[in-house]
Amino acid sequence: MAAAVITNGLVLVGSFDATCFTGQLATSPAEVTLNTTTTLCSGGFETNIPGIKMGGLSLSGNADMASTGITMNITPTNIGTQYAWGASLPGSAAADPAVFGRGLLTSYTPIEGAIGDKASFAMTFRQDLVTVLNGQLASTLAARTSTANGTILTMTGPTASQRLYAGLHITAASGSTPTLDVTIESAALVGFGSPTTRITFTQAAAAGWQFSSVAGAVTDGFWRAVFTIGGSSPSFTVAVFLGVA
Repeated sequence: MAAAVITNGLVLVGSFDATCFTGQLATSPAEVTLNTTTTLCSGGFETNIPGIKMGGLSLSGNADMASTGITMNITPTNIGTQYAWGASLPGSAAADPAVFGRGLLTSYTPIEGAIGDKASFAMTFRQDLVTVLNGQLASTLAARTSTANGTILTMTGPTASQRLYAGLHITAASGSTPTLDVTIESAALVGFGSPTTRITFTQAAAAGWQFSSVAGAVTDGFWRAVFTIGGSSPSFTVAVFLGVA
């Protein structure tokens, strides 16, 4: 197995494309608290059962005070705000491996640096639903102007004790009364002759994000996002992350 070197990728925070501002990112360790349940029948050994699960994401990179920059679009007033986030490394094409999730912005340094240094930022998100999710980039960030099916993914569906998770990121929308309906479909065969809709996002008309999940079990092994677009001269810049946990 070849080692991976980070040279490019995709980093999205809510409806903001943070890719070209991010110089370093790290998923915080997936952790679980342990509850001690030692009794007289434990044979003198401590016993534990798992409790609260934790995880998150940290980003840092170049601060930018322009109207389109990260420092002006995610501000200190957003502390405590919930965001869906997703990152695909080292590539950013559909079906590339990805990590994603949903959490709260818990710490944020919007700008720091000394005279002569580059201005930088740092932010941390703490998961508020599940731990960090491994999955795939179901649809890379791109402008879509007409109804279409996304790339077909090969992925094992959720078992009865798991859920299917999906993150939707819309970074831009334009047109006259544009509408975007996104669904996640699965099928037993790669040809999608009889697809089943597993997740239906709320219809969107502007930039924003959504995060959704559905319980298993699903035995289908093929998945895709479906984009239904309406309006006059519509355009939505959109990406979708998909995974099972």
